[in-house]
Amino acid sequence: MTGLQWGVIVVFAMGFLAAIHSWLGAQSFPDEFEYWTLAKSLVNSGSLALNGEAPSAYRPPFLAFVLAPLAAIGSSMEAARVWMVAFYLLSGLAVILFVNDLRAPNRLLPSAAAFLVLGHPAYFYSAGNLYPQTLLTPLLLGALLLFWRLPIGWQRSAGIGLLSGASALTAASSIFAFLPLYVAAALIDLREIIGGRRSRAYNAFVMLFVSALVVAPYLYRNHANVHPGVYLSLNSGITLFAGNAPDTGANTGVDIDWQNFQPAVGLSEFDLNQYYARLAKENIEAAPLHYGKLFLLKALNGFNNSATTFSQGSASLKSVILWLFALVLWGLATLGITAVFHPQGFLSQRLGRGQLIRLRGLAIIIVSAYILNILGYAIFFTRLRFRLPCDAALGLVACLGLVALDHAFREWRSAARMPAVER
Repeated sequence: MTGLQWGVIVVFAMGFLAAIHSWLGAQSFPDEFEYWTLAKSLVNSGSLALNGEAPSAYRPPFLAFVLAPLAAIGSSMEAARVWMVAFYLLSGLAVILFVNDLRAPNRLLPSAAAFLVLGHPAYFYSAGNLYPQTLLTPLLLGALLLFWRLPIGWQRSAGIGLLSGASALTAASSIFAFLPLYVAAALIDLREIIGGRRSRAYNAFVMLFVSALVVAPYLYRNHANVHPGVYLSLNSGITLFAGNAPDTGANTGVDIDWQNFQPAVGLSEFDLNQYYARLAKENIEAAPLHYGKLFLLKALNGFNNSATTFSQGSASLKSVILWLFALVLWGLATLGITAVFHPQGFLSQRLGRGQLIRLRGLAIIIVSAYILNILGYAIFFTRLRFRLPCDAALGLVACLGLVALDHAFREWRSAARMPAVER
């Protein structure tokens, strides 16, 4: 069998295991019930509502639309978790397609690359959870794969815009991960203009235009039916306060003292969001140095791999596994970046100039997205789960590290055999 076929087998094997875990052992979280409630409301009343009556904009809608077919046939939330594993599979397929494009000689590399992404302990654990990150991961990987096949062209630009818009409707914070793609597209367009090829300088515009078309209906719905204004969700003020409350720490998340900051009874979603946003801004303005330091600590916590959300009895072992996996991922990504940018490296000698430039650009985009995603969430609060889509994207760069390791092993084995051949 080919390396691609072996990779597909590994992807579906991992998906099968994730589906079993999602059905039998997945832990339920409050956010999941809210998304499931929105999906059932969409089926039962044709609107997105959390309380069964008033239209809600507390959560972005795309995940609810994805879950709606399951709600329509009366499925349980456990069945919906198994359905979400399909997007886990899409992430794995995207990775093996990327490695297959590299034409690596080792047939095991696509399988190793698939395990590198799908084997992420936190990603495997949450593969079936009704979380936006499960959707964001294949959307981001798909956009990156479309982008790296330069020249982009209007079709791929439209595809990236479509995936970007869908990501915005999944989690508004996805802008942090997608921003480097837009900047790179704008730089490509600028190069075309400078080179006198204005007719080809449309990539960033097409991406932005298609993305705007995707989100515009939901923005209008919120403006007309929830509260006048332009917004994708009404929980940013609440999360901003959670990350900037008097007792917020680098890794507290939403576990703060809410009792002393209870709002008036009967506030709408919009007013409640504004109330907490105002409290957060007042806190920051009153002690800018303290919250500036807290921002840096939260940013550092964005690289944290401790299993703080698990029970105390098993958290230490899970933290060790998470840290070991992260160190492997970061190490391979560093090796991959070195291999791509080293002027005398084997990738520089083996790949064509165009493909090498594309890989270098892709590596810069992914690393930029990784850092921007953490800094963006540090404005609010950081969690390992929020980093999962960018961890998967970094897995593409780590795949280059796998290719480099495979090449080094082949060179070593060839050198080790040379004396025996001479004799």
